[in-house]
Amino acid sequence: MDMVPADLGDVVRFRRLLRSRVNTYFAGRRPGADPGAWVKLALGLAVHGGTLALLCLPGVAPLIFLTLWIANGLAQAFLLVNVAHDAVHTAFTRRRRIDAWLAHVMSLCGMDPNVFRRSHNDDHHGVMNVGAVDNALDTRGLIRVSPLQPRSKLGRWQSRLAWAVYAMGFLDLAFIRDFQLARRYNQPLARLAVNKLLYLAVLLGLPLLLSGKPAALVLGGFIAGQMAAGVAMLLLFQITHLVEGNSFPAALPEDHVSHVLATTTDVAPDSRLLAAIGGGLHTHVAHHLFPGICHVHYPALTRLITATARECGLPYRVNQRFGTAVAAHHRLLHRLV
Repeated sequence: MDMVPADLGDVVRFRRLLRSRVNTYFAGRRPGADPGAWVKLALGLAVHGGTLALLCLPGVAPLIFLTLWIANGLAQAFLLVNVAHDAVHTAFTRRRRIDAWLAHVMSLCGMDPNVFRRSHNDDHHGVMNVGAVDNALDTRGLIRVSPLQPRSKLGRWQSRLAWAVYAMGFLDLAFIRDFQLARRYNQPLARLAVNKLLYLAVLLGLPLLLSGKPAALVLGGFIAGQMAAGVAMLLLFQITHLVEGNSFPAALPEDHVSHVLATTTDVAPDSRLLAAIGGGLHTHVAHHLFPGICHVHYPALTRLITATARECGLPYRVNQRFGTAVAAHHRLLHRLV
């Protein structure tokens, strides 16, 4: 799983050709959001707010009540990957002030955009799959996702129980890891605590006060929604970086292009459904090579990357089906037991 360095001449040629082709693609196009991306923002906010409003109504049947919680959690995941993720990269509109404002969509979903910007942009991009440096590899020691990590606390059961760990990932990110990372980055903890309390007061407090449902049912529904969001978000990441065949280097190589191609695998790049709901994360090579470009352009950029890599003799990894990618992730977990 160590990375084999690509020929420097091939890499230089790849960069030059790809840059030229991407510039040609953007002739007459804006690299920011298109109308479809703004529709995603409106749709995500409508479902998030609409499901919350319905959760506050008395008389909703318990099964529908729980379904609404799950829909709300998925709406939060949708907003995070389709809007907030681009915004923290200053890629949604490519205007710093507007994207900084749009990044606060993340606050509506329980996460802090300032902390995420530091942890994601600084401690994931550029250091993917590298030793203990990549923040995204931190699974609290519960499961082992890199050969450079110690054995999993779940032992030989990790490949079966990983999904339960992922389901709790959103709660961990929002209510534990944000505070730990805020301390690391010297972010104000008081502001962070106020934002979390406001999130809980609105999303959990209003249904508790207005729905007339037992507190246990409301809390259970809230947790179910958070778990749905965790699985949806983490699954998109795990099946692009943490799959059989990707490299897990012990140290950061000098060449970024080779590093991206060795540690990242695309998933079903021609899937219109994933492009519509996944924020472009399934076309992850394009995201790591062009993080400052809105995800709506990734399908076109991926076609350019694929052709250019083939022409220059560089590896481009892809699992053509979503299920194949999930299976490749499962095999990695099983191998790392």
